[in-house]
Amino acid sequence: MNSNSRVTIVHPKKDKGWGWTTASKASLVMSVFLGVSYCIGIGVGFIYLPSIVSIPLYFEKYRATAMGLSTAGSGIGSLVFAPLTQWLIAFYCTWKGAMLIGTGLVLNCLFLSLFYRDDGAFVKANEAEEGIPSDDDQDSSDFYQIQDPTSTNNPDLIQASENLDVDINNVVEGSRINSVTSFIPLTPSTSTAKVPCSGFRKTVRDLMDLTLFKNYVFCVFSVFSFLYYFGISSPTVYVFHLATDLKIATKLEASFLISIMGIANTIAKIIFGLWADRASLSVLNIYIICLFVNGISTTMISLINEYYQIALYSFVFETTWGATIALTSILLVDLLGLDKLSNAYGLYLLVTGISTSAGAPVTGILYNITGSYNLGFYLAGGFTIIGTLLLLIIPSVQRRFPQ
Repeated sequence: MNSNSRVTIVHPKKDKGWGWTTASKASLVMSVFLGVSYCIGIGVGFIYLPSIVSIPLYFEKYRATAMGLSTAGSGIGSLVFAPLTQWLIAFYCTWKGAMLIGTGLVLNCLFLSLFYRDDGAFVKANEAEEGIPSDDDQDSSDFYQIQDPTSTNNPDLIQASENLDVDINNVVEGSRINSVTSFIPLTPSTSTAKVPCSGFRKTVRDLMDLTLFKNYVFCVFSVFSFLYYFGISSPTVYVFHLATDLKIATKLEASFLISIMGIANTIAKIIFGLWADRASLSVLNIYIICLFVNGISTTMISLINEYYQIALYSFVFETTWGATIALTSILLVDLLGLDKLSNAYGLYLLVTGISTSAGAPVTGILYNITGSYNLGFYLAGGFTIIGTLLLLIIPSVQRRFPQ
């Protein structure tokens, strides 16, 4: 990644906490939108990205399993917080009290993020020791000392070295201690005035590495992601309202649909993570199967007229979606390589964020026009299926345009 994971998570966590607090104090709808969409959204984005891309760096053989286990907590959160939020609103007789409690719960992540391991250079032991003479390569009377950085008479040079402890009991009388030092020329001070600006531009270029869009495979995946998340956003937002609109569930019963989604999400991430590491099918094929099931089930929403049916749909929908969440970073590693995962996943989140912000409002507009959620769900399922069809051409694109 381009920044330390711990730093990336800790600082935006305060923005997210302020977002919840701002929303709870707001009296205007636009103020709530500002608190939720800006502060909370940015905070979640900064937290989510390093949490996802740091896992594949430490695992190779069981990478999908590790990813499934690490992301399963979000499903448990959905299981618990849906009924908890309804209870808090009823307890405080207002949503503002529930938002304040949410602020306190979210800020606990600030403490937990301090336990993130610092990103370090992944260097094999034999590579780290390369260049250091072994006992067989040096005479018994040769001992090497790497000295601490000291000043030198030449102001344009700096001595780069450090001490290497030597057991003096093993030093033979009359032997010599060789000094290993290196001198690095310093850049003249007249050129340092340009460094901050150029460094900032380089940082921006690294963070917004749009060269990935020159990769045809990533372009296909980005178009798929836009279509998929345009469709996937509507069921997650409106399944609660669909149940109450069809008069097959009370508000409390409808909130349990979110809990069912949470259970399915957790189970799916763990099971599909384990399966992806052990199955003969490729991650791409597993991904495509889950997406087709997701899209087809969403287009069948008009057949629902009982509570158990919408509960079953919620379980199937979230199972397939949870599987894709756990496998997305694994698929990007397979398609683009581990070294491009951070920027690729960041751009993926950018594309899906834009798509999600458009998908749910469109379904709401269609409901206002038609008085039914069916058309919005048809559109959602159709976009998911069309996006999945694009994934089928990725192997052909890889063969035709190897990059």
